[in-house]
Amino acid sequence: MPRKFIKAKKYVKLFKMRDLAKTNFTSNRSSKAKFVIRIVFVLFLVLTVLSFVKSRFNLGQSGSSASVTLQEASRGLTPVKLDDLESIVEGGVNLATQTANLVDVKYGGRASGTATRSFGVGSYSLSVDVVIPETKGGIFEVWLVGAQGELREVDFISCKDNACSYNLKDKDKYSNYSRIWVTKELTKEDGEPEQHVLEGQW
Repeated sequence: MPRKFIKAKKYVKLFKMRDLAKTNFTSNRSSKAKFVIRIVFVLFLVLTVLSFVKSRFNLGQSGSSASVTLQEASRGLTPVKLDDLESIVEGGVNLATQTANLVDVKYGGRASGTATRSFGVGSYSLSVDVVIPETKGGIFEVWLVGAQGELREVDFISCKDNACSYNLKDKDKYSNYSRIWVTKELTKEDGEPEQHVLEGQW
């Protein structure tokens, strides 16, 4: 091989090595790093916007911790026709409600009141509202009376000024008692009705 050709080959290799030396590898790395940083920033921005929208409009919450998934109903369903919806609703819970006017038997007509009871499906509620002229220092109690005169002590009634009220919600242990008394008691311990103030009947 001629010497001139060998020298030319050496010069080509030398120029190639110079070109490689001039190549800026750090710029390629920095551009890749910038690209990654941009991607991370965009992802962070998207997640922030989604979080804000979710919290602003309460998406995915239904008042409890459980998530709700909405799905479209199956197509081709036949609607059910309710011909007598009103009778179904009325017959759902049949509660009897009765109100008794309470008559003054102690203060010559200055005391008055009403007693309302509701019962059915195993529950019973009683509401008593009365006005008594002399309540200061007095102890007043509610009693229920059955058809044969049997007594059921209910509870003591609370008074503020001359207005007294009592509310009861319980299982139905009282609907067989058709009369009601409000009495003034001298003591809470004897379990016996003393001075009758108001009486009524359902």
